[in-house]
Amino acid sequence: MKKLLSILLMLASGWTFAANKPQLDFTAPPFNPNAIAIPDDGYDGTLASMACMNVTGPGGAIDNMSAVIAVDHPWVGDLVIKVVAPDNTVLTLLSRPGFSESADDGTDCCGDSSDMSATAPVNFLNAAATSGENMGSTITGSQVVCTDDGICDYAPAPGAGPGTDFSQFFGMESAGTWQICVGDSASGDAGQIDEVVSTLNFAVVVAAAANFTPPPGTAISMDGTTGPATGSIVVGNDAAATADIDSVTCILTGPDAAQFTMITPMPAGPVAPGGSVNIDFSAAPGPGDVFNATLECLVVDGNNTGIYRWPVTAFGAAAIIPTLGWWALLMLIGLMVLMAWRGHRFVRS
Repeated sequence: MKKLLSILLMLASGWTFAANKPQLDFTAPPFNPNAIAIPDDGYDGTLASMACMNVTGPGGAIDNMSAVIAVDHPWVGDLVIKVVAPDNTVLTLLSRPGFSESADDGTDCCGDSSDMSATAPVNFLNAAATSGENMGSTITGSQVVCTDDGICDYAPAPGAGPGTDFSQFFGMESAGTWQICVGDSASGDAGQIDEVVSTLNFAVVVAAAANFTPPPGTAISMDGTTGPATGSIVVGNDAAATADIDSVTCILTGPDAAQFTMITPMPAGPVAPGGSVNIDFSAAPGPGDVFNATLECLVVDGNNTGIYRWPVTAFGAAAIIPTLGWWALLMLIGLMVLMAWRGHRFVRS
């Protein structure tokens, strides 16, 4: 009724309109089983008055975000589209384009009369060159947004609704149930939202992901038979990470820890995504020595920390232990010396 009254007023003011637009019949073939009906003229500013669909967040802190909206509706200026975060933070993506509303309550009329089709979904993203407020402004009321004007990307335009743009979600945890909600602010034009095509796209921060060579728990054996015994591990940061490993701090603990020396200055790092750092250490066991210790490394990534351990053994050359052959040789030498000494005494006598 309010759209009809507004049109009558505009006609009285000298405006002219094309013939009445055909209404969409959502019960006739091809019926879309994935669609949710938008309550015609039901929007009053509340989420309860909107058609809402759920989107599950992937987990991880949000670094960027966008939305794909697939809607069938013959009067885009009726529509209000909102994104609702799991904590109920609301961003208004679209608010009755072509109409300067004084309040986010669904009253008054009317916005742009262009159509929207679910077969021509529109994208909302911060970097878009065209504001959602201008959606449909370059085409006629019988033409379809995106299909006929070639403009499919729009920046959020909250109008009188809550929110600013997607940056209000940056840094927020993406896990949980999000909602895309669509409301209709005027009667006479029914619509629906396709809940399969419509979605939210999340770019999440991938925390630094440490990897180790050899893996923690692997026994490290250090051979000191021909000189100082050296050991090493490699701490890497996954190439897909978007954050540095802040630092790696390693120490040697255990009964023989004092026999080991850390070669790599501590703390080591930072380690950039795709990078790595060598952690080197040494010992100097003597013949027959076996030193045992545990290498412990504290890896710090922002607010995350982890302690990783490796058992370490350093061994020297085998100790010289006389065998039976050695004893026999020594006894023979001793006997020869004794006989020579006695022979010397006999000659003198």
